[in-house]
Amino acid sequence: VGAGELAMQGSHFVDLFRMFTGSEVTEVSARLRPTAEANARGADFDDPTGNLHLRFASGARATIDFEHDLPARDIVITLRGDDGLIVIEEHQRVWTLRSRSGRTWTFPFAEPFAPSTFAMRSIAGVLTEPTPACSGADGLAALDVILAAHHSSSDGGRAVAVPLDAAQRELEVRFP
Repeated sequence: VGAGELAMQGSHFVDLFRMFTGSEVTEVSARLRPTAEANARGADFDDPTGNLHLRFASGARATIDFEHDLPARDIVITLRGDDGLIVIEEHQRVWTLRSRSGRTWTFPFAEPFAPSTFAMRSIAGVLTEPTPACSGADGLAALDVILAAHHSSSDGGRAVAVPLDAAQRELEVRFP
């Protein structure tokens, strides 16, 4: 992800990987550290930088790197499966497919991506779709991962099982 914050940026990638895998996160390991700069949303907020390692019920794994020394907004997503590899490079606006045989194809994004376009589509979807694409349960699942990351990091990166129990959910973390 690069130069992101755990809750503000990392949570969206948790959602994305849950969607890609069709599976729930069962374990989180994290190494977090304070951001190098003050939080732009206010001094009351603490949303660290670092990296997450996720395990899913399906057996899939994901790593999210949002260290502060990576280029901001230079998102690269790599999806590796049994039959090949897909690399999505948001900044370059291309995605590459490499088959198991080693053949490689690169495709431009179907249309230019701009945050305003995404925002307009999201609003239109909320107003016109019969059911939301993302539910409150999805938000709580992402929040469990964020809290599990804090627990893991404070315990030296030890894996934390998800879903969290009631006592683990009592952790107070101030993020926007």
